[in-house]
Amino acid sequence: MAVEPPDPSPLFATRHLRAVPSNRSWTSSTPGARIAVEITAREAVVAITGEIDLANIEALHDALRNVRALGAKRIVIDASELDFLAVAPARELAAAKDIKIVGAYGISKRVLDLITANQFPSAGQRSRGG
Repeated sequence: MAVEPPDPSPLFATRHLRAVPSNRSWTSSTPGARIAVEITAREAVVAITGEIDLANIEALHDALRNVRALGAKRIVIDASELDFLAVAPARELAAAKDIKIVGAYGISKRVLDLITANQFPSAGQRSRGG
């Protein structure tokens, strides 16, 4: 019995292209979070309910890749229902030039405020003592 070798092309490279919904709004759920997306003529709104951490960040990455693939130039993250945002995903969101975060509260807002005030140094800054 002959066994075919695995496909050498990486799955993640085209994953977002296959996952792009044909309509302009969709919802995805993961353990701990629900991500609802609506794309208008001017922007994409990504509403997050629950928690975003390293366990479910890939669902948020997928949503952001999809809205960008559909041509969104501005992405608004509605954090009004976001109960927790881990530091690593918060850094990614805060660093993105096409993302604006609105409605954050509680610990999520605190983490975002600290990141934008540069009070969480990156790993490279910590190793250099700065």
